[in-house]
Amino acid sequence: MKNLVPVLACEDRLLRVMRDSDVLYSVELPSPSTCLQLFYNDGGENGDQLLYGTSDGKIGLVQLGR
Repeated sequence: MKNLVPVLACEDRLLRVMRDSDVLYSVELPSPSTCLQLFYNDGGENGDQLLYGTSDGKIGLVQLGR
């Protein structure tokens, strides 16, 4: 089983990648995120790709560092 990495989609237009109770890093988005989904339901080839949808109808893909 791969390690789980919590990602918070926050109203201040940031995706926050967590480790324990600390923020590892943040990713700024064009508008607040409304949904998150792993790419291909497993995060893609390396398990680190995340799709997001925003409140203004945009979608995007981010690759999370490990």
